Amino acid sequence: MADNKFLAWDAEITQDAPERVTLPAGKYPFMVQELEKAVYTGSSEKIGNGCPMAILKIVVYGGEQGNAFVQDRLYLSDKMEWKLGSFFRCIGQKTHGKSYKMDWNNVVGKEGLCQLKVEKWKGDDGVERENNKIDKYLECDAQKAPKKPDMSDMPFEV
Repeated sequence: MADNKFLAWDAEITQDAPERVTLPAGKYPFMVQELEKAVYTGSSEKIGNGCPMAILKIVVYGGEQGNAFVQDRLYLSDKMEWKLGSFFRCIGQKTHGKSYKMDWNNVVGKEGLCQLKVEKWKGDDGVERENNKIDKYLECDAQKAPKKPDMSDMPFEV
């Protein structure tokens, strides 16, 4: 865990929130920044209430366009096993066509390649907004794997 310095109530602050980036649809390298284990409590026919799920916080490297931050949910359900397999192949942990025991303890920091899409929606204020969603995780040869860009100037830890 990174050091966290507490501020006094009357401290002077200088940082602003980083600008939110929505990348155009396309293929991008990414890194899994965080993993949270949770349970689905919705009412979808596809995903049963009580289904275990992994909530992934992912940084998608957009080069000069900036980095997008995407949250993706992977449901531990037989109907969604294809997406689990695709994710673990993408980060180099599963071999295509072979059985694999999911190793969730070895996911944070892993990199891969994904296909992003742009999703449009209206906020409660009626303003149309857009954000990125991962459309699919892509397999890539280890020699052609995306290279992590220099992140030393990021306003947060990745």
